[in-house]
Amino acid sequence: MKKILYLFVATLILFTSCDNEQDPIFDESPETRINNVLTKYKTTLTKGDGTWIAYYSGSAILMKFNEDNTVEFESTYGDGSDDKTISYRIGITQVPELVFESHSVFQAIYEDNLATGEYEFLFDEVTDERIDFISKTDRGAKKTKLTFFKGTSADLVKAKELTGKIKVSSVFKELVIEGNTTSTMAISLNSGGQAQIKTLAGGKISVAEYTYDVTANGIIFQPALDLGDDLSASEFTYDDESKIFTSTDAPSVSIKIVNEPVIPLTPYAFGEKNALNNLFEVDRSSIAYNSFYSSFNAQLTENYGGSVQRYYLNNLSSTTESPYLYIWTSWGKLWYDFTYEIKEDGKVYFTLSGPTNATEPLNTILQPLIQKIFNTNGHYIEGTGKMRQYSNGTFDLINADDPSIKISFIDL
Repeated sequence: MKKILYLFVATLILFTSCDNEQDPIFDESPETRINNVLTKYKTTLTKGDGTWIAYYSGSAILMKFNEDNTVEFESTYGDGSDDKTISYRIGITQVPELVFESHSVFQAIYEDNLATGEYEFLFDEVTDERIDFISKTDRGAKKTKLTFFKGTSADLVKAKELTGKIKVSSVFKELVIEGNTTSTMAISLNSGGQAQIKTLAGGKISVAEYTYDVTANGIIFQPALDLGDDLSASEFTYDDESKIFTSTDAPSVSIKIVNEPVIPLTPYAFGEKNALNNLFEVDRSSIAYNSFYSSFNAQLTENYGGSVQRYYLNNLSSTTESPYLYIWTSWGKLWYDFTYEIKEDGKVYFTLSGPTNATEPLNTILQPLIQKIFNTNGHYIEGTGKMRQYSNGTFDLINADDPSIKISFIDL
């Protein structure tokens, strides 16, 4: 079905201008033509087993559209609490739209991220294997897009598996363009489907922001990555053996997972100020760290009836008192003295120095979190600018033992 949207525009114009007069061009009335197109949309959605998959805001969403105007959701979003069966309708305001009539995964994603989330979409282009939508509410020419692909439950399983692999992969990834000798490019795949590309060329670093989604076979960027010289890349497939994503629409472009920084990290004067783990902007930390921290706290609550609320790196600049890790928990405020050293490799190394007020068994219970900081090979340090809503500076500590762990901190 070729862009039935154009037919609707013509229909609405004729309907407005002709009112109740006989239509001299079409044999059918405007109302009949509108109903026919809406029927075709529903037929396409429910054809076969009615199963489609969308990759949106970092999540894979499987949908089964039924003839009785219900849709069944299953997704990689959250803990599955929004994987419901709800009603839907295909209707029209100015152009055809798909309306989910109660709370769904799309509304949940929107509530989680008001800046980039969306849950109202208009039909754009419809085929038997793919349906493209655009945002109903975005203003201007740059509108949020969403695509439904004809899919199966196996696609969702594969997307979940690949999402898990990306979560535990190193935060350091290199964007490679075959034959490129003029620049070096690093790409970050962050929480919430947010991606960032840093390009080092001519001694200067530029930054570009994108969104990405994990698919059954790889990742897809919307909009496509603009790599200059009329080169763009949007869809990538993943090879598990080589740990490389290769673009299907630009085969000369690939993304390699590496364990060290690809380009120099933004400097940060570590030690001049105290620091608080950034619990206000969790998307600044890595997916792997956020997954660990939420799971760790959930286990504390389930097994011991408590939680870690926040933690600090204090006395970093003091010349008379020992620095200490200060952990606020529901059991009380705990501290661990430590020393630290920034070595020639630019990394910071933390060492527990002994004194602490933590007693057993609490000390043992907290070790999984503590060992994320007091590791063997230190942490890479990266300045990350100011907070979005406040003037405090931020920085990252990236665990050199496990570079999937990146913890965002706030200056204090």
